[in-house]
This record gives sequence, C-alpha cells and structure tokens, in this order.
Amino acid sequence: MKLINAVVELPASEPQSCEVTVRRPEAVFVTEVTGVVTGVVVEQVGTKLALSRHQVEILRKCTEESAITDLMAIAGRTDRTKFRHQVLTPLLEEGLLEMTIPEKPTSSKQRYRLTAKGKAALEKKSSKT
Repeated sequence: MKLINAVVELPASEPQSCEVTVRRPEAVFVTEVTGVVTGVVVEQVGTKLALSRHQVEILRKCTEESAITDLMAIAGRTDRTKFRHQVLTPLLEEGLLEMTIPEKPTSSKQRYRLTAKGKAALEKKSSKT
C-alpha cells in the first residue's frame, strides 16, 4: 500500500471555495469543497488493509479453478466488466489469484486459481477467526 500526503493551503484573501482533483492511472475523482480547507489530504493507493468477506469467499472458491460466473455469484454481481475491474483485478495485482490463460483475460474458458500467496492469506485469515 502506498500513502500519498498532500497539504492544501488557501490564502485568506481568496474566496472560501475550491476544487480538489485526485488523479489515478485509471480514474479521476473531482470533489467541490466549500468552506475553509486546512489540514492534510491522505489518499490510499492499492487494496484495502484487510480482505472483504466477498474477497475471502472468492479466494476459498479458487482453491479449485473457478469460472468468473461462479465468482460473480459469490459477490452477488451481474456486470462482468465491473466485477473484473473492481474485484478480480485487485486480487490479481496483489498476487492472490492467477489466471489459467493469462494471455486471454476475457476468454470464455478463463478460470481463476489461488496462488501460494493467496493460500497464505487464507490461512492467516482462518487462524484469526
């Protein structure tokens, strides 16, 4: 995880309104702020500190090779593209899951399986409960 700190200072003579833009490689978020802005802006980049319930269930399911439709059912998702970007990509980037056909990520025959790092994360999660 990478934390980015930024300090925002506004001169007292300026109007009490500003626009803050946070840019990421895949997304842009724009927030309008009204009032006095002081302090530190902290942005978390990467996955959350802990796995969500759905992520843990997906990792458990992937102890055997699993199709995306099976994994989507676990998370209660219906949009394949959003599921791939919002749920699977972070798990793949963290090295917890791997594709069976990495050269064809959207193949109908694509399956996902747990990596050694994913097994360790599951074991760690199981030992906490």
